[in-house]
Amino acid sequence: MTIPYRKAERVGEKVTGIIPVLDAQYGNVWTNIPKALFNELKPELGQNFRVRFYREDRLIARASRHIGAPLARFRQRRRSSM
Repeated sequence: MTIPYRKAERVGEKVTGIIPVLDAQYGNVWTNIPKALFNELKPELGQNFRVRFYREDRLIARASRHIGAPLARFRQRRRSSM
C-alpha cells in the first residue's frame, strides 16, 4: 500500500499542500505547508485568506479567515504563531 504525497508549492498568490494528519476527534488539521512557504505570501495581521479543502478533486469545506483568527497554527519547537 502506498499513500500519495504531493509536495507543498506556491503558484502565484496561491499555496497548496496536503493534509497528512487529520485529528477529527478534536478538529485539528496538519498540513505539509511549511511556515516559510506561507510567509512568501507576506501575510499581514487582519488580512483575509480563503482556505479550501478538497478530497479527490471535490470541494468538501471552505473558510475565509483573517490572520490572527484560529484557523492555522505553525509549531516550531515550543512556539505557535499566526
